[in-house]
Amino acid sequence: MKNARPTEVKASALDQRGNSTAVVECNGILFVETPHLSALFHRPHRNIMRDVERLVAGGAIDALNPERISYVDSMGRVQEAYRLSERDALVLMPFIGGKRSMDGQARLVDEFLHVREQFRAAKAMHGDPAWIDARQAGKTDRRELTDAMQALCERAHLRRDSTTPADMWMTSATRCVTSALFEINGERITAIRDRLTARQLRRLAMAEECYARALDSLMDTDAHHKAINEQAKHAVQAFAAATGGREVPGVDRAARRLSAVRQSGLASLDVLVPLAAASVTAGVGAAVLRLTGWL
Repeated sequence: MKNARPTEVKASALDQRGNSTAVVECNGILFVETPHLSALFHRPHRNIMRDVERLVAGGAIDALNPERISYVDSMGRVQEAYRLSERDALVLMPFIGGKRSMDGQARLVDEFLHVREQFRAAKAMHGDPAWIDARQAGKTDRRELTDAMQALCERAHLRRDSTTPADMWMTSATRCVTSALFEINGERITAIRDRLTARQLRRLAMAEECYARALDSLMDTDAHHKAINEQAKHAVQAFAAATGGREVPGVDRAARRLSAVRQSGLASLDVLVPLAAASVTAGVGAAVLRLTGWL
């Protein structure tokens, strides 16, 4: 039994994914965690753990396969758990039992099929030239945001207003922009960005440029770095609200607002983004964005 319990304990994906499905994909392989199985089958987690270890002892599951992880239970306590491959979870499934066994089995299989379909769709999307172009173009806007955050960080350090490292500033900005545009449900930001559609990537790039230009517009003022950053966040939130609010990552919807601004002749970010940033600073973001055709 000791072989089934590796010494390294990793954090549970549940800690990052919140209410989303606990079936995760990594390099084309699907995994599920035992706390999620406990919820699906309405069985005590300790019973699920015991079932895994019984199957390992019997040789049905290779002792090296289950990955030992940790998670925080409803009482706030750190508990041990396992991350199982799709194969091992399906082997375990008939042995879990309980009154909700049939329902739990059906829901688990549906989750595996759903995530696998998402993975296939994402793989096909990543081969689309339009997606590749949008991803490449987005890297340029991301560099602009990185440079702007770096400049603001150095400015704060020189003024001795902050000692926070630049990478933490950028992480905060990335989460701010992504959460303004998309439903994140506690999921890792990198995982969300990997499955965005070409249109969503373009919208993300515009939001990041909006953030960067808002920072640049106030960099030479006497404003404190926190005030500058807050104004940039407001600019992004105004942009997000004006272009449809939060949406589900990877699910395209009718781009009425994007097409409307193109038809109005104001598609250039040289016009739109400075207006969004500057108007928020002046407190009239919604009015200006409405005039530009985004509302």
